[in-house]
Order: sequence, then C-alpha cells, then structure tokens
Amino acid sequence: MSEGGQGGVSPTPESALAEILQRLTRLEQQITPITPLYSLPQACLLLPCTENALRQLLARHRATLDAPLYRHGPRHRRYRMLSHTDLVKLRDHLVRPARRTRASVMKQVAA
Repeated sequence: MSEGGQGGVSPTPESALAEILQRLTRLEQQITPITPLYSLPQACLLLPCTENALRQLLARHRATLDAPLYRHGPRHRRYRMLSHTDLVKLRDHLVRPARRTRASVMKQVAA
C-alpha cells in the first residue's frame, strides 16, 4: 500500500483548484463586513457643523437614517454612534451641489 492518504492517486490540478475555490467561497460567506462607526464629536469634524446642529439634523431626518446605535461608556452612559451611511446621508442634507457659473454655462452653449 502507498504512503499517501488517497491510495496513491494524486489529485488533478483542476480538482485541486475547484476544492480551493469551494473553500474560498465558504470563507467569504462566513466573513461579515464591519461598518465604521463615528461618535458625535467625530461626525462634527467630518461634517461641516457643530454638535448642536448635528443633534437637530438627526432629529429632523431620523426617518431617513438607520436605527440608532449606542456605545456604553463609563457609569452606564450611552453614546450615540453614527454609521458611515448615516454620515453620507447627513452630508447630502448639509452640502449643496456647486452652483453653475457663467463660464460653465457659456461652455455648454458653445458645445
């Protein structure tokens, strides 16, 4: 009898590749992405607003945002955390698109 575990038959490169791809797909299904979370002071640095303005904005647009996430701090205090998608939605409410300048309008007319 041979020393190998498969009775002396070596796997073909195609079957080895297929087995590796199956393992890879199983691993990818097990991995869940981690969403970055930001505290309110961090969000104020990323968005052009103060903390009071951010709180008002959160209250005004709570229907369009994700469910609130909290981190528990010292003495059982809860800190609101904002996801990356929340920051993108809030930034859309805060920042206007660039205005059309006369030069860009003239360029469109000329084209």
